[in-house]
Amino acid sequence: MEYFRHEHTGKKITFYPLVCMHLGAKQADVGFIKEHVARIAADPDGRYVYLGDGGECTTKVSKGELYEQKLSPDEQVDAVVELLEPIRGKGLFGVSGNHDRRISKLSGLDWTKALCTRLEIPYMGIACFMKLSMKSSAGSTGSLSYDLFWHHGTDSSSLLGGKIRAAKKLEQLVTADAIFSAHSHICLEVPPTYMACLPSREKKIAYRAVECFVCGCAYDSRVTGYAEEKGYSPILPAYLGVTFHNSHPKTGKSALEIRRTSCEIWRKQL
Repeated sequence: MEYFRHEHTGKKITFYPLVCMHLGAKQADVGFIKEHVARIAADPDGRYVYLGDGGECTTKVSKGELYEQKLSPDEQVDAVVELLEPIRGKGLFGVSGNHDRRISKLSGLDWTKALCTRLEIPYMGIACFMKLSMKSSAGSTGSLSYDLFWHHGTDSSSLLGGKIRAAKKLEQLVTADAIFSAHSHICLEVPPTYMACLPSREKKIAYRAVECFVCGCAYDSRVTGYAEEKGYSPILPAYLGVTFHNSHPKTGKSALEIRRTSCEIWRKQL
């Protein structure tokens, strides 16, 4: 995993994970992506993270129907860049997804690295551990920080419980205030896990909330394809935005007590 630090001045910042667009597949909902990009563009406190699988990237040795793919892998890079043009300059970084890595496994060329170069954002590999430092104003001396972990996701399941377990699995790897993953295509704010800890400079036991967000997709599996073939219940496109609030440290409370997040989800309507 790689380290990334972001400093923000203001009362809040909202992160919009962009993941599982699967451009090139006939199930990719371009209209839904455009709506979400417009939402990010209109949010002055909004930033996006590319979380993998922007393209379908089907190859001769991968899952999927190669000859049903509407765009070549190179054209899929072009399509992602074109769709995200309205939010150029609002991206923080990108990590790879399992579909992205199909190209590098076959050819040795890193599809995600090429995409991130075109998007003008740092490429962080498979996972990124991020330090978010927030100040209330430019001249403020105090700051509030959040530890955030970003990963495309590991395995999945056709059942909701299995999808949640796959997301919670990353809690074995890191201790963070929030963990962002995807891969399963569901969009969900999972109830937090509370971990006992010993805060520095405080002679007491405290509890740290580990928030878990499964970041959705823009893939409409009602369209005939892999999900129908396997008999899976369709998943509709949905994305989320997570807002981290800045409470000034001079409240008499510890940082663990004043950290605050909120989540909003936008789903494709029937």
